[in-house]
Amino acid sequence: MKTFAVYQSKDGKLEAIKRGFCWPLFLLSIFSFPLGPILYALLKKQWQIAIFAVVVEVGFSLIEFSHYPYWLLLSHIITWMLFSFKFNALSEYFIVKRGGRLISCVEAKGVVDACFFGDESRSVELAQVK
Repeated sequence: MKTFAVYQSKDGKLEAIKRGFCWPLFLLSIFSFPLGPILYALLKKQWQIAIFAVVVEVGFSLIEFSHYPYWLLLSHIITWMLFSFKFNALSEYFIVKRGGRLISCVEAKGVVDACFFGDESRSVELAQVK
């Protein structure tokens, strides 16, 4: 089972973020190198992270690496790994920054289960049924 942090936005919408390493980003980055972090952030509608990833990738691309030809490749791989390890934490940070609040941390098989078990009103209903 995976650990999820369940957040509630100001409008009441629940959002579950998996804790830890982001495997989809890692695998997407293999096939769309070096645009993986940017594409994944856009797919997840995390615009701020996508802009940050663009700035990082463009910054590395603008640095002159003529004396060290493999340095550009190494810098992209390091960026790819850092985003794979930190994407979920950045997502949580931006949810809190937008006014979301942490409801609970649950262990679940997927996002839908995490939102179901992490919902406070649902847990009150389940407790009353028992």
